[in-house]
Amino acid sequence: GKRGRKPIIDPDTLFDILKGKKEHIFDNGHLRPPSHEIWDDIIKELNYAVPKKTVYISVLQDRNNIKSKLLNILGIELPVLEDNSESENTKNTTDEDCSTDMNDER
Repeated sequence: GKRGRKPIIDPDTLFDILKGKKEHIFDNGHLRPPSHEIWDDIIKELNYAVPKKTVYISVLQDRNNIKSKLLNILGIELPVLEDNSESENTKNTTDEDCSTDMNDER
């Protein structure tokens, strides 16, 4: 192909399959281990195109934001997301303070 090798699994296809099983992939927001039967179900739907370890690692490493999107749908906030929203809030409340600080320095 023109742009490198095409991935064996189409990320959208994989995401759709995972989305259908999202409640089973995570245990309290933690990815279930590759030994868990859920991964067998997933690769079965992919016609065993790849080993389940490969799928597991793709999700684990959040390739194509797969994990983030799934956790998002599940409504599980990762600490990272919470930090962002906190800094949003503090940014809003301290907006005026910041501008006065800058004036003081000048």
